[in-house]
Amino acid sequence: MLWLDLCSGPNSMLVDTSHALPFASRAGPIVSGALWAAVYGTCGLPIIEARAHGRHVIVPMGHNGKFRDSRTKLSGVIAACSDGVVLLEHPNPTVSLPQRFRNALLMLMDFKAERSVCAWGDDAEIVSRTVSIQEMSLHAIVQNLKRPPFLYQDSYASPTRIPDLEDQPPCC
Repeated sequence: MLWLDLCSGPNSMLVDTSHALPFASRAGPIVSGALWAAVYGTCGLPIIEARAHGRHVIVPMGHNGKFRDSRTKLSGVIAACSDGVVLLEHPNPTVSLPQRFRNALLMLMDFKAERSVCAWGDDAEIVSRTVSIQEMSLHAIVQNLKRPPFLYQDSYASPTRIPDLEDQPPCC
């Protein structure tokens, strides 16, 4: 288990529990979730970045996430963020987390079960299926962002084409 303390230090307000989702809109334009991508992302996965004036930039992820590395021994990541705690479980762990571990997290006052990716029941495949569905949703959102009026629409400049991920060189 990896514990990330993201609620201490000078940049503690930059990462909240919405980053455990594949994408979120936090008081502004939609962006990719940094925590989700860091563990579940794949090389070439579209990453949505927000820019000034509501513009979006979509760039391919340059590496695989932690859980995509076959050498990782992690069963999950617990992230303590500015607005709570989330658990992101490995889709195919070497050692599965015991249900009593997940149940103990439910007792934490700031635990965000709705933003966590966990195997709550007896279905060992639920994390893998959840991540797959989330990834498909991310791809669908990206396709919608590539359609007008979401093309770098900015009142100070003319619209610019969002580069296709296929335009990018392979990264892995």
